Amino acid sequence: MLDFLLENQIDWRIAYLEKDATRRVDLWEEIESLRSTTPFVDQIETTNACPFTCKLCPRGSGLMTRSIHHMDFELFKNLSLQIESHFQVRIGTMYDEKNFEEKYLRESIEMFGLRLHHFGSPLSDPDFIRRCVWLKNNCSFPVHASISAEQLSQDSAYRLVESEIDRILIALDGIDEETYSTARGKYATYEKACNGILRLLDAKKRLKTETLIDVQLIDFGQNRSDIEYFQK
Repeated sequence: MLDFLLENQIDWRIAYLEKDATRRVDLWEEIESLRSTTPFVDQIETTNACPFTCKLCPRGSGLMTRSIHHMDFELFKNLSLQIESHFQVRIGTMYDEKNFEEKYLRESIEMFGLRLHHFGSPLSDPDFIRRCVWLKNNCSFPVHASISAEQLSQDSAYRLVESEIDRILIALDGIDEETYSTARGKYATYEKACNGILRLLDAKKRLKTETLIDVQLIDFGQNRSDIEYFQK
């Protein structure tokens, strides 16, 4: 469970660096006592299908052997409505000084919401955009998804932004074809990924939505020299 308020309350290093075993256990118990009893961030993996072989992903590297499935839509709706009920409780107590501070709602996009991704690639799910539309019409929590931009056609980019999804996260783990395919595998195409991002930006401009398009590069160590160029 992600708990960003807890991150701001404690210094994890005191427990990691404590050499006395008994004291270390006591410190971890003290830290856990501060944790919220409900999740701040929920996650639904609607599919575990993915065409890519990213080096840091157990799905892409072949370690994961689950059979490939897309989630039933009725099950998806049932889960989402349960999350909605818990979300309403959390929002109802957001001014409780112990658990919530209003400034975090304004300052951190990571604070709340449903993540529609895990090990699968959401756009491999034929119902993915339909799910986003249903969520925005039936639930009040923010909706986020990490997608592979190569899978975006002009039409799907437009429909995804049109769904008013709150945040689209894209891992563009490279600055050219070579560095990108090294990180994301032989089926990844840097040019297609860039074109997908441009399609999203064009759709956002035309539709005038507030969807956040968040492009990131994961630091693999060997690509550290590319980070400054990527930021520019």
